[in-house]
Amino acid sequence: MRKLLSTRRLFFVKNTKGISINKSFVLNENVVLRATENGLVSKEALEAARKAIKKIIKKSGQIIIRAHAFLPLTSKPSEVRMGKGKGKVSSYVCPIKAGHILFELRQVEAAAAKKALLRAAVKLPVATAITRLKDLFFC
Repeated sequence: MRKLLSTRRLFFVKNTKGISINKSFVLNENVVLRATENGLVSKEALEAARKAIKKIIKKSGQIIIRAHAFLPLTSKPSEVRMGKGKGKVSSYVCPIKAGHILFELRQVEAAAAKKALLRAAVKLPVATAITRLKDLFFC
C-alpha cells in the first residue's frame, strides 16, 4: 500500500501510469475535456468543474461526466497517537490516466463549449486539453 501524504492512505491504489484506452472514445462531434497527464482528481474538484461548465452553458446543451470519484482516501484526526488502526474516510478521489475523458459537451456551440471547458480546466489538478472527434486519430 502506497502512502499519499503522511496522514492519508488509500484503501487500494489503482495504477495511474500509462495511457487510458477504455475511457478515451468520443461519440458524434461532441467537444470533450481530455486529461493529458496522470494523477488523482478529488470529488470536490470534479464538482467545481461541473458547476463552472453549467454556469456558462446554462440550459443550451448537455454535460456528460465521464470521471467519477470512487476511491476512498482515509486520514486520522490531528493530535492522535500512532497505532489504533486506520483512520476514517475523509474524501474520495478518481485515478486519471493520460487520455481519459473527464467531461463531454453535447449540442453546445463551439465558442461556448470552449469557454466553458477552459473555465473547468482551471479547477482541475491535472493538465487537460479540449478536443473534438475529428481531431482525434486513435479513436
